[in-house]
Amino acid sequence: MSIKVPLTKFPLKLLVDVESISKKRVWDVNISELLNQFISLYSDYKRDLRLYGTVALSSSIIYKLQVESFFLFEKQSLRPFEGGELILPTIIDVPYRHEVYSTSVEDLIIALERIISSSPLKRMKKEETLVPVASLELPTDPFLMNINELIKEFKKQLLSLMDENHTISFRKLVEGLPLIEVVRNFLLTLFVAQEEFVDLIQEENDIIIKVLV
Repeated sequence: MSIKVPLTKFPLKLLVDVESISKKRVWDVNISELLNQFISLYSDYKRDLRLYGTVALSSSIIYKLQVESFFLFEKQSLRPFEGGELILPTIIDVPYRHEVYSTSVEDLIIALERIISSSPLKRMKKEETLVPVASLELPTDPFLMNINELIKEFKKQLLSLMDENHTISFRKLVEGLPLIEVVRNFLLTLFVAQEEFVDLIQEENDIIIKVLV
């Protein structure tokens, strides 16, 4: 079945073409709202793991960019003022509305859980119920802050677990893990696939990870 037109236009285009984020300010993107729109439009269609994987990967990249931009802004705000006498401008009373999206990695996982539960991964155990907590502070999740190191360790794990055919079952890889770790392993799998470290082969109830090195 062909992809609906909305995925070729903003804002849903961001979920299948993450490079288009360069045309928008990263903090103008509400990831949770985009994922909810995607689910509402495509929940009745045949499950496409590649499409869902692309959406999950794009969401995590956008979230990572938001985290990085936040800490860059914080670093710049702490930089000491250099210059002569500071002249404060006259304060103008104008209508102003400031909003910060409190999207956390838990928000992403809840949205991704809806997608994954409808895909061949739906038979995995759901051992945790994640409840998003409203907050004005941007959460700092170790998974996203140390993504490069985690990818490196994940590659080592795949090399140690692969069989003589250089393949690994994703279901066996995450067997017994809580849901949050299943999602994190799924995202790491997409990252290493994007780097062409592995190839992903979809089977009826599983994903076969084939190491290419």
